[in-house]
Amino acid sequence: LIAAYPNPTTGKLQIESTQTISKVIVYNIVGQQVKTFEMQAEQKSIDVSDLKTGSYFVNLQSTSGNTYTKLIVKK
Repeated sequence: LIAAYPNPTTGKLQIESTQTISKVIVYNIVGQQVKTFEMQAEQKSIDVSDLKTGSYFVNLQSTSGNTYTKLIVKK
């Protein structure tokens, strides 16, 4: 189970997961990678305040190798 909120967001995106997330990659709507975050053990949020207004795909990679994708809106 993975949750990313608030959505839409203006800055910090909180990430809640039952698995440990090791990496978060943000892609724009046409699939270009725009940000990458190497997550620390207890890190529960990422800062997307510098992204332009629009929709983004957030790709979350767990330490066990699973990948999840969420659609978020940046205000």
